[in-house]
Amino acid sequence: MGKAPEIKSCMWMLPNENKIKLCCHGSALGNPGPSGIGIVYRDWEGRVLGTFCKAVGITTNYMAEVNAIIDGVEKAVHQGWKNLWIVSDSTAENTLEIQK
Repeated sequence: MGKAPEIKSCMWMLPNENKIKLCCHGSALGNPGPSGIGIVYRDWEGRVLGTFCKAVGITTNYMAEVNAIIDGVEKAVHQGWKNLWIVSDSTAENTLEIQK
């Protein structure tokens, strides 16, 4: 295994008041291969409101990322959280905002 790249900088911002930040990620081992997703919800005070992870079967990195975004939004809406800031490192959607 090679050396991990050095992190030059990293910054995390709170969402605006009354907004929920949904951070999600999906990844596949082998691309395609066994894959999974992870989701964290935080409020404007930085409190963790919920987390979720699951396996999503054999798929590509891209589709795992798409699954993470879709599952994240569905679960947020189920909780009544409709004012979302969605963050993903995916090319599927780098950052988007959904208003009621």
